[in-house]
Amino acid sequence: MLVMFSYMMDRLADNMVINVLTSLILISGTLMIGLKNIRLGLVSMVPNILPILIVFGIWAYFGNTLDFSSVLIFSMTLGIIVDDTVHMCTKYIELVREKNHSASEAVTETLAYMSPAIIVNTLVLSLGFSVFAFSVFHMNVTLGVLSALVFAVGLVLELLMMPILLRRFVGVRIERSRQKVMAREAMSDLETTPRGLLDT
Repeated sequence: MLVMFSYMMDRLADNMVINVLTSLILISGTLMIGLKNIRLGLVSMVPNILPILIVFGIWAYFGNTLDFSSVLIFSMTLGIIVDDTVHMCTKYIELVREKNHSASEAVTETLAYMSPAIIVNTLVLSLGFSVFAFSVFHMNVTLGVLSALVFAVGLVLELLMMPILLRRFVGVRIERSRQKVMAREAMSDLETTPRGLLDT
C-alpha cells in the first residue's frame, strides 16, 4: 500500500505541474483577450499565483507534506481567487477607456468601489471552506484549511498588490499612450489652423 501511494503521489505531482501551467496559460490568455490588454493579462496573474505559493510555504514550514487534497489546492483555488482580479481589472479598464480617468484616479476609484464586494466574497468563501476543518477525515481538513488560507492571503495581496501593479505596470503605459495621442491631435490642429490666425 505504501509503495502504491508513493507512485500515486508522484503521478499527482506531475499532473499538478501540467495542470498549473495549462491553467495559467488559459486564464492569462482569456484575460488578455477579454480586457484587450496583453500587459494587464500578464500582470493580473501575479496576485493570484503568490497566495498559493505563500500558503504552500507556510504549510511546509510547519513540517507538513503534500497529500491528495493539498495537491489539488492550486488548480481549485486559482480558478476562484482570479474572480476578484477579473472584477478589478474590468472596472479599471472601464474607468480609463470609457470615462477617461487618469491611471491614479482609476486605481483609487476601482479600489474604493470593489473593496467591499471583494472582502465580503472572500469572507464567505473562507468561512465556508473552514467548515471542512471540523471533519474527522484528514484530507477534508487539509482541503478546508489550505483553501481558507489561500483565500485570506489572496484578499490581502489583491487589495495591496493589485493597485500597485495596475498603477506601475499598466497605468504608466496608458498615460504615455494618451499623451502621445494628445500630442498628435495638437499637431494636427496646428497644421489645419489658417496661417493668418497663427500670425495674429
